[in-house]
Amino acid sequence: MKCHICGEKNPGQAKFCKACGAPLTENKQADSNQIKNKETNKPRNKRKWWIILASALLIVIFVSAVIALDNAKREKQYEDYIASANRYIEQQDYDKAEDAYLKAIDIDPKKEEPYLRLADVYTSREEYEKAVQILKKAKKNVNPESVKKEDNADAKKQETEQDKVNQKLDELVNMTEYTWVVKPAIEADNIYYLKNNDFSQVSVNEMNLQLDNEYAVIKNGASFGLIDMAGNRFEEEGYKSVSVESDRYVIEYFEEKYDEEMKAYTNLFFLIDGKLSYAMFYGGPPEGGGGAYYWAGSLRNTMEELWSASGSTLKKPSVPIPVRISDSDYEVRADGNWIKWSNNLTGKYAIYYEDRLVSDFIYDKCGSYTDGLMAVCKDGKWGYVDKDGKIVIPFEYDASWQEYTSYGKTSNQEDYCYAAFGGYVPLVKDGKWEMRDTGGKVVIPSGIFEAIRPVHDSKCWVKKDGKWGVIELQKRGKNTGKDEDKNKEKAETITADTYVNIYGPILRDVNAAYASTNIYYFYDINKDGIKELLAEEGFCEGDYMYKIYTISSGESKYLGDVLGYHSGFYMDENGGTDDYIIRASGEQGYETISHIRIEGDNVIDEQISERQLGQNEDYYSRSHEQLPNAPITDMSLLQSDTK
Repeated sequence: MKCHICGEKNPGQAKFCKACGAPLTENKQADSNQIKNKETNKPRNKRKWWIILASALLIVIFVSAVIALDNAKREKQYEDYIASANRYIEQQDYDKAEDAYLKAIDIDPKKEEPYLRLADVYTSREEYEKAVQILKKAKKNVNPESVKKEDNADAKKQETEQDKVNQKLDELVNMTEYTWVVKPAIEADNIYYLKNNDFSQVSVNEMNLQLDNEYAVIKNGASFGLIDMAGNRFEEEGYKSVSVESDRYVIEYFEEKYDEEMKAYTNLFFLIDGKLSYAMFYGGPPEGGGGAYYWAGSLRNTMEELWSASGSTLKKPSVPIPVRISDSDYEVRADGNWIKWSNNLTGKYAIYYEDRLVSDFIYDKCGSYTDGLMAVCKDGKWGYVDKDGKIVIPFEYDASWQEYTSYGKTSNQEDYCYAAFGGYVPLVKDGKWEMRDTGGKVVIPSGIFEAIRPVHDSKCWVKKDGKWGVIELQKRGKNTGKDEDKNKEKAETITADTYVNIYGPILRDVNAAYASTNIYYFYDINKDGIKELLAEEGFCEGDYMYKIYTISSGESKYLGDVLGYHSGFYMDENGGTDDYIIRASGEQGYETISHIRIEGDNVIDEQISERQLGQNEDYYSRSHEQLPNAPITDMSLLQSDTK
């Protein structure tokens, strides 16, 4: 028997260990109990641990189920609040919509949708500071850095959401200020502009744009009218229709009226300079009009055969134009209706400028070039490009002009886009309107107005809460506060030596290339504190151009050029306070007036009037407000009055 104390083996009958003296009978009992206990405890311990593990698993499952149910409940509440808020927006109950969006944000502050929609609510109520603050909160909470790197899909989604927030915030912070000229109280089905159809001087390619007139068309049911930018109707009674002949509105009355001048009854009258005149139609533009340009291996025009017969050559357009391809030349004797022939051309458009195609034939539709931009449609979406075909406003927008009709067609209005006017472009996407300047910058974000129309004399029609009014955009160049301080600081970094060192080499190069009789102008066009250089290049009146430069980062920067043919440059009509200059051009009794302004890095040349002078009329002249100028060899002007 083995002693359980020292391990010594003893005879089987021994009662005590021979080595250590420990009792062997008690040892047996202990061994027996120990063995018994081991046999009893082993399965009992296993059952105990299984019970513990099972219980823990049940708790985890229960907690997970509770969390999942809670998340599902919160997600359901979130979706319900969003849906309710959207219904309130449709009902124009903005207070309840605001409350619902805020509750949605409390439930899930990481989703961008309620922030953006709430920002739209605030902007629609013209509470711009609230909109900015809620977007700043979104910028803080909708954060892709909180997403694990391995969650690429979620990270990408949140980055996109944050981009939307940042874009909206940037638009609001940089939006152009405006004031109400006419409060939104005018009820109308629509207020819009019709197409300009004056082809007496230019081609049809240059006339895919709206009539630039102080009156817009107002429509209520089957009755039409004309309304000016002060909200005054031309006449209180409604008309059967309003159309355009050349550059004049044609008013059609429901009943005939007697015309004293013509001694006859008619229901058709022209509106000319605010007065009604008996409508006399001449059957289209004169034979010397601009015709229609097309592409048949080179630039062609439907009028060139007539021009050639009179000793003239093909007249090249001075601005970018859209053209379509024709597989044959137009022949006057084959088809006397050049308008119909040009309208029947098929295929896509390209842009032609300065003796070459600046784009491929890739556009479905093209507007006409104004204010430095051309509206173009590609794959069903509209955008705007510059004179070189470069995209300025992306192809993201829907048609903004549903009242467009191609020349030569009396019906079948088609979707088009308004041309840029007054430095701005109205745009619509998914039913939401915004305004951009001709540099592509958003100046009125989407969500503020239900509709926006083109700018005329810094004013435009807008629709808000179902009614129409007129806003006036803050005139560029009349800076106040921080902008004024910024321009002052910029001007203080420019000295007389700066102008001489930077503009001087340009003038010397012009002198070497042309003649010392050329001149230059020196003036701050855009009121940013830096004077621009307008350097005359060319050998005679027939080819004079003025290249315009500014100073950026300590170097000269070329912005663009304008025609110098029989031209003079003057301050704006407000004595040099606005951010544009006037170019007056005149020869052989014909005069044109243009506004020249700088948008971003581009020169915008906008013609505002043209006229044939009467026998005793003088050309435009405001000699006391002509811009400072000097011969190309005289640098002293650069050193004078630099501030």
